[in-house]
Amino acid sequence: MLQNPGRYLLVLDVSGSMKAKVPGTTKNKLQLAQEAAATGSAMMPPNGEIGFWEFSTKIDGKRDYIELVPMRKVSAVTEGRSQLELLQKALAALKPVDGTALYDTALAAYTQMVKTYRAGTANFIILVTDGKNEDPGSPTLAKTVANLRAASVSGNPVPIYTIGYGADADATALKAIATATGGEYYQALDPRDIGKVFFEALMPR
Repeated sequence: MLQNPGRYLLVLDVSGSMKAKVPGTTKNKLQLAQEAAATGSAMMPPNGEIGFWEFSTKIDGKRDYIELVPMRKVSAVTEGRSQLELLQKALAALKPVDGTALYDTALAAYTQMVKTYRAGTANFIILVTDGKNEDPGSPTLAKTVANLRAASVSGNPVPIYTIGYGADADATALKAIATATGGEYYQALDPRDIGKVFFEALMPR
């Protein structure tokens, strides 16, 4: 179990490319990411907080992301289910669909976490994607980075720890997003390494 309770938002790409089978396994990329997220999140202590979004292009009307599990303490019980049970149920129900809406989602998640910042603990985002931005209506990478910096609040750091999942992930964009928020870029070139890389990103700050 992690010692630092932390407060983190998991943002997971569910674009169509996540259904690609992973050589050497019987699973696709999304299934391996689901397992990594479930295992990593289960390491959070009861006083930690977790929330969960999925994202793809126009996955919710005109919006590119859906909040599947609102931010709550791990120990919280909602309608008879623990926060971890709700997270695991949401993870298990994911289906790959459409394209990757990286830029709009990163900014929305960052803005939300800055707005709801809680002092006295680590506030951060783990964003996992296997592709590049495929949303023609979104800002450019340069504009996205500028918007992230503009949305920051002095003294309320919310780093985005980006994970490039597989060889097709846009390392340049993911590094830029991480750097703009004081985060770090991680890479799982071999999709089978996603569990190890996810744990590295989740390690206490």
